[in-house]
Amino acid sequence: MRRGGLTAANCTRSVWENFRGAMDNIAGEDCVGIGTDFTQGYERPFFDWLTHDKGYARKLTEFGDIVNPEGIRTIGEFPNLTAAMHRAGWNEARIRKVIGGNWLALLDEVWKT
Repeated sequence: MRRGGLTAANCTRSVWENFRGAMDNIAGEDCVGIGTDFTQGYERPFFDWLTHDKGYARKLTEFGDIVNPEGIRTIGEFPNLTAAMHRAGWNEARIRKVIGGNWLALLDEVWKT
């Protein structure tokens, strides 16, 4: 049901403002959701723990620098993202889908089966 996805690391707010074209071309507005799993305030040891197998302590991946995109570095800046979507001409329905509606639809679909 779901195809691929986009992630953002070390990007600027202008990248987010140009996100619409990429979203339409790759997945479509019904298959994109902004993750809100901020790890604000955690230092490197947390990410080291997160990236290791809990049974054998094998390193599974490397995150690299952990920096949220400029303009949404903290949870308190999250409204900047919706403001950028408005500036890019997104309508209210599309914004609601990407901000949380698509996650709710996915969870509803998964939990019904």
